[in-house]
Amino acid sequence: RGASHGNRERLRRRHDRRVVDGIDSDGDRLFRETVEPVVEGCGDNGCEYMTGGVALILGRIGDNFAAGMSGGMAYVWDKDGRFADRVNADMVVWQRPEVDHYVDQLKALIAEHRAETGSVLAERLLADFDLERGHFWQVIPKEMLDRLEVAPSRALAASA
Repeated sequence: RGASHGNRERLRRRHDRRVVDGIDSDGDRLFRETVEPVVEGCGDNGCEYMTGGVALILGRIGDNFAAGMSGGMAYVWDKDGRFADRVNADMVVWQRPEVDHYVDQLKALIAEHRAETGSVLAERLLADFDLERGHFWQVIPKEMLDRLEVAPSRALAASA
């Protein structure tokens, strides 16, 4: 628990999802595939060149997050308020999750992470979800905004 993880350490597949109990230090390789990884933090270049799937990061991210991200979606828990300083905004936009479809998706990913790993953090986030929801960012590649089945928000689509 709490250790740094690459693709080979304590990583389990569950129906095309990757569940890691700890922090991924090599986020670019983990998140390139079309899966749904959940990690409790990631190093530099998380979600780099991501082309599909949904990633959930429950902790600190490193620099250059989402560089080259052209598909999929990510949710980032930003308790320290540093997300905007670490994201590479060239290809993505972000907002607080506000549409029920995406709020439900976020909550389900956290619940699955808790069930699979016994994560105390995930348990706490679920217990205080209405409050903690305001610390999450929904990250979407600009080129995906008009291709999503459910629009994230009118304001976000207009900003891209």
